Amino acid sequence: MKKILISILLVMISLLGACAKEVPNNNDNGDNNEEEQPIVIPDYKVYTLHISTKDNKVIDSKETYVKGTIEVKDGEFKTEPLSMEIRGRGNSTWALFP
Repeated sequence: MKKILISILLVMISLLGACAKEVPNNNDNGDNNEEEQPIVIPDYKVYTLHISTKDNKVIDSKETYVKGTIEVKDGEFKTEPLSMEIRGRGNSTWALFP
């Protein structure tokens, strides 16, 4: 059984090696006539959601609502703090992250 598993593993490694993409060799001897293209990184605006509870109270219950404020921000845009109530949700993470 061990020999069969080792054989299968070797075959899989060989197949992965055969599928590898060949990287062109960059020779710096001036034979390359292609110009390098700059990498363009798109400018994304990431909005952040800020939740603040009254008196920095911890949200530790799924039944009890806690009063607080909520704001949406990015580099230029910002909402006024809006009042809200929040409570816990979910199932599995309550035991993991008290």
